[in-house]
Amino acid sequence: MQQASELKKVQKKLGVPRSSLGSLSEAARVFDSDLLIGIIGELASDLKPVPHSAKLDDIKAILTIVDGTLLKALPKTVDALWAG
Repeated sequence: MQQASELKKVQKKLGVPRSSLGSLSEAARVFDSDLLIGIIGELASDLKPVPHSAKLDDIKAILTIVDGTLLKALPKTVDALWAG
């Protein structure tokens, strides 16, 4: 994440300068990802069904759907990486 924050495109998109490694390490200890559950639920309630596209019929690969479960584990994972 720290390396990604050094990319000019990321800085421009987020409107922030690069993040220091120490800041990200500290964030893993103080950030409570449970607070995002309500926000994610509210955003999810606004979702509308997407109509089927015939273009998808031609896809022969396996599609993978990704959810926000990682958000709950990410701070602990980052903390464990830096502690070890």
